[in-house]
Amino acid sequence: YEPELVLSAKFGADPKTFRKQMWPFIHALSELEYQVIIFDNCYKGDQQHDCLLSVDGTDFRINWTSKAFYSHKFKGCGLWYEVALNILTGDICWINGPFEPGKYNDLMIFRIGLMGELDEGERVEADDGYLGEAPLHVKCPKSLTSDP
Repeated sequence: YEPELVLSAKFGADPKTFRKQMWPFIHALSELEYQVIIFDNCYKGDQQHDCLLSVDGTDFRINWTSKAFYSHKFKGCGLWYEVALNILTGDICWINGPFEPGKYNDLMIFRIGLMGELDEGERVEADDGYLGEAPLHVKCPKSLTSDP
């Protein structure tokens, strides 16, 4: 994203006025979360497979200076989110965060969040960062067996 100074210049406003004028738009966008990110959308196109979602963690760069939010991915500050998509439709069905990068790993966040939302016998597709819950709750590339 572009710095506030650049964005405000594009809109012909000073940074303070730009910031004040942008907050209503930012709040309106955040309200869309409840209309767009709907967990039950994981059942769209369901063909009775045991894996309906693909899950992974992702970092978002932030313009702060804080050791608590240091992301090795950016070599700077960031926020970490867990995101799950419907495998068949691509719908965003789950978002969990923000978390401090480096303080939690994929598996820790999965265990305190999404794992508790899964139906009995349901699993998610994930990378090997989730191997600790394979094969019961997760299908991973390195799991010795794909069946629970």
